[in-house]
Amino acid sequence: MMTRKPEGKEILITGETFGIGEAIAKIYVKEGCKVALHDIDEPCLKRVAGGMFNQGFDVISLVVNIRSYCMFIKQTSVNNSYDVYLCSLSR
Repeated sequence: MMTRKPEGKEILITGETFGIGEAIAKIYVKEGCKVALHDIDEPCLKRVAGGMFNQGFDVISLVVNIRSYCMFIKQTSVNNSYDVYLCSLSR
């Protein structure tokens, strides 16, 4: 359990559609964070992001290859910077 609440922070998570990345994304949204999800696997990304969105969480997603990483950050961050970056490559 987190001792310091990350509520309101912007979190960027790459490769979050399986395993540890998905679990961490779910923890952050439940703690009140704005979460940006990024994965190359569109069906899995839709499953994870859609599930969080349907529960009322603040989440955005984009299908992107790591080669387009800079473009992703510019398009998804409110102020072009995140509080936490998490790279979780599960495959």
